Amino acid sequence: MKQWILAYLFLGVFVTSAQGASYEITLTIRNDANAGSTASQFVQITGFGGSETAEHQCQANFNVTNQDVTCTVTDTNAISDYACVKWRSSGSDSLEFTQLALKIDSVVQPTYIPRGSGAFETTSAGTKEFCIGAATITPATANVFVTEQHVISCVLSDIPGKMTGVTWSPATETANEYNLADGSFSSNSQTSTLTISPSKLLTLDGQSSGIHTFTCSFTVGTQSTAVTATQTITIFNPSNDIVL
Repeated sequence: MKQWILAYLFLGVFVTSAQGASYEITLTIRNDANAGSTASQFVQITGFGGSETAEHQCQANFNVTNQDVTCTVTDTNAISDYACVKWRSSGSDSLEFTQLALKIDSVVQPTYIPRGSGAFETTSAGTKEFCIGAATITPATANVFVTEQHVISCVLSDIPGKMTGVTWSPATETANEYNLADGSFSSNSQTSTLTISPSKLLTLDGQSSGIHTFTCSFTVGTQSTAVTATQTITIFNPSNDIVL
């Protein structure tokens, strides 16, 4: 049975060119006697907007251990800022690699390294996905009271390093109203926060029926593609419910 490895790298937009492009893929084979593979290996590059190359066989000797293996494929579709690399093994002989690097027309792209000491592996375990550049806010909606500050946490996951300048539209850093924090980076993740003061919540309660949406955003890729997540809050003021 054929297996797929999806190595999702930096998100970005795509552009196409009639001249096409060359894609140089380098895998670092794991330092293990069984890490190499005699099976044929295939690669496909996908752009953020859905454009993708055809699937190409990577012509190289992957039956090695603890070394880099490089192959180059060409395609009529030139994707300058890719969304993912699809990797497929044609057989049951597993291939394990600890790093995937890509160059498009000799331009170095972000290198993907799996979390911790793990490795990508083409085995019968099924499809695996490795995502970079995701943003998540849980819950997506929240009821808040004007009597206490509200903190929204945005988890930036599958990122290669600390993201700075995380934005929280429509909020901007304002004393006694909004506090924005990028958060610290650890294990390919960081948590950015937006803190809304009680006084600001009281002001917002009088606008748009007290319902407001805040969007956490950061950019990735050479085209500065935005990755976003949102939370919509509904504000309640207990004093409005007091009957004298």
